[in-house]
Amino acid sequence: MSNRWIVHCLLLTLPLIDLVGAPCQGKDSSQPPNVLILFPDQWRRQAFSCYGDPNVKTPNIDRLAAGGVRFNRCYATNPVCSPARAIFLTSRYGHQTGLIQNSLFLPSQEITFPEVLASSGYTTGYIGKWHLDGPAKPGFVPPLRRQGYQWFEGFNRGHWFPQGARYFTNQGKLINPKVFESIYQTDLAIDFMKQQKAKPFLLFVSYGTPHTPYRPPAKYDRFKPADLSWRPNVPEKIRNSQIYARHLAGYYGLCELLDHETGRLMQFLDESGLAKNTIVMLTSDHGDSHGSHGLHHKGQPEEESLGIPWIIRGPGIKPGVVTETLAGTIDFAPTLLSLCQAEVPDRMVGRDLTPALAGKDMNVPWVYTQGRMTTAPERPQTEGNANARRNIQAAWRTLVTPRYKLAVDNRENVRLLIDLEKDRYEMNNLANQPAQAGLQERLWKQLKTIGQQTRDPFPNPVARAPAQPAPKASGPASAARQVSQIVAHRGASSERPENTLAAFQRAIEVGATATELDVQTSRDGKLFLLHDGTLDRTTNGKGKATELTLAELKQFDAGSWFDPKYHNERIPTLAEALKLCRGKIDVLLDLKEQGTPYAKQVVGEVREFGDPKKTIVGVRSVEQAKLFRDLLPEARQIGLVPNPEAIPAFSKAGVNMIRLWPRWLVDKSVVAQVKKAGVKLHLNGTTGLSSEVLPLLAHQPDSISADDPGRLEKTLREIAAPKR
Repeated sequence: MSNRWIVHCLLLTLPLIDLVGAPCQGKDSSQPPNVLILFPDQWRRQAFSCYGDPNVKTPNIDRLAAGGVRFNRCYATNPVCSPARAIFLTSRYGHQTGLIQNSLFLPSQEITFPEVLASSGYTTGYIGKWHLDGPAKPGFVPPLRRQGYQWFEGFNRGHWFPQGARYFTNQGKLINPKVFESIYQTDLAIDFMKQQKAKPFLLFVSYGTPHTPYRPPAKYDRFKPADLSWRPNVPEKIRNSQIYARHLAGYYGLCELLDHETGRLMQFLDESGLAKNTIVMLTSDHGDSHGSHGLHHKGQPEEESLGIPWIIRGPGIKPGVVTETLAGTIDFAPTLLSLCQAEVPDRMVGRDLTPALAGKDMNVPWVYTQGRMTTAPERPQTEGNANARRNIQAAWRTLVTPRYKLAVDNRENVRLLIDLEKDRYEMNNLANQPAQAGLQERLWKQLKTIGQQTRDPFPNPVARAPAQPAPKASGPASAARQVSQIVAHRGASSERPENTLAAFQRAIEVGATATELDVQTSRDGKLFLLHDGTLDRTTNGKGKATELTLAELKQFDAGSWFDPKYHNERIPTLAEALKLCRGKIDVLLDLKEQGTPYAKQVVGEVREFGDPKKTIVGVRSVEQAKLFRDLLPEARQIGLVPNPEAIPAFSKAGVNMIRLWPRWLVDKSVVAQVKKAGVKLHLNGTTGLSSEVLPLLAHQPDSISADDPGRLEKTLREIAAPKR
């Protein structure tokens, strides 16, 4: 087993502000850079003022480009949503991963750049549209299918603006913010970055705009169809179409909205001090034709569909550079990993373009792109003459060189041959012209050679990735994939002193989605964390913990029974733990006491130091469930039922999940009660060993807790992995 695969299997230890003056930043080897990726959907390279569009105004992005490097020749490796996103994550072609069309599942054995960064100590977060988890719409993406992102606020697919947004929280609660989706996503991004203090972060913001529907908020709906300046390659018939004009006007409005949101993010980075050590990158999955050559939307090899922006600024990147270096989606991951001083896995086939980011000349000889990969190897002749038709309905491959572009369909007809140096709008198709026979043959041979080197079966069909995440039949692998929550029991208590800040930090590092906090009250009314009622088992103290003041409790060594390097760990307060966990991991409050005063005090600290929406309240009575539903309605609840007979009452009280002890599972009717009540099932996985987890998976839990959440995550990953 290679080191790359080991890393993968472990699944993550696991105009507002002027940016021109941002320093031409050299790398600081003592601190890896943060990474902020802005990934709007369907934003063609030509639709920015810095790229020369005469209609749209993008001053914030223009300043971002001036502070870094702007690529004039960047191309989508496959100009369709899901394939492009998979290529970005893996730096592998669609014929290598099988992700060749929308709404498939990216195979779990692929190694992604977020996984590499997570294993290198990064906190990884994702916001917005995913579109790599099958056809579900909007669709909750479970933790085991997030491909390296430890924190995930978003959805699988869909576009609902301007009605608002449809979003799943990290733990799977569907919410419907009324704020316009792109604005809401920026709010989430700023909130995430505010919480990142100790570790470098990767944050991927996947905006749904300027994709259809082309309906911006009123503030940005300023373009009048009659005033639009069209690209020269748009036919007169389309220019005179009110429908197409309204679409382009709305598209530009969405572009200007995103420019404003980019400005908000840049302003936050500047004011927070994060800008000096944060790589900011803006690109897109593909372009949008908007009538050029009579074509619409994406999926074609012309510049408007295939051309994407790539703007990047930050440490190790020279400001003020505009480069003609060829680049593609497949190059993003190796380049980012190199900038972050992380090892690039051998499986990644893209180029590391960091020399171009330093302002050096790079001789990139070609970019290889793919499209419509699911079509049959033959198409009916009614498709038309290969020279005349621009709309390729067959599978195609395209070779882009510094000067030329060649596109071939799966009948091996050359559909496009363009001299981009002389014909930037691609209006003079040289394909199959006798005078260009030598050039065409040379480029065609080069395209074939590249395909052979990457084992592309073109013109034959490509095997697809799975259309389902797991076999329909039930089994351990299927059950493992459906586990959406991994709870660190008292923190990562098998590695660190339980219920200490060290244990909670470890839970964050290994990629647990929630950590348990056992909440008690000291004699002087302070909330602290300790599982037992007495001090004897986990500290060097004795007696009942609640009979001592917080100051007295703080004198004890909470790490005295653990590894010597954790000696002198102290009993933390609830406030200390909430501040550590905020924005990094959800908290599950195990409430050790009852009563309204205790409940109000807990709620007060959650609101002041934590995040109610990221809180799971572990209630021990029906009365407590009702009380917290009134005091903290934003939080989820898990019923810590005293016995199976209490399941119906807790379910009726509105808890979201029920915890069952393994010893109760001998009675099969217990799990059936939980399922019948329509609530989620939580089970305790003890140390996370396969021998302990496999029996639990027979009951198809939604959530599992363990003293070693890193081991549990690894076990679930290994069980879920396809068998070879």
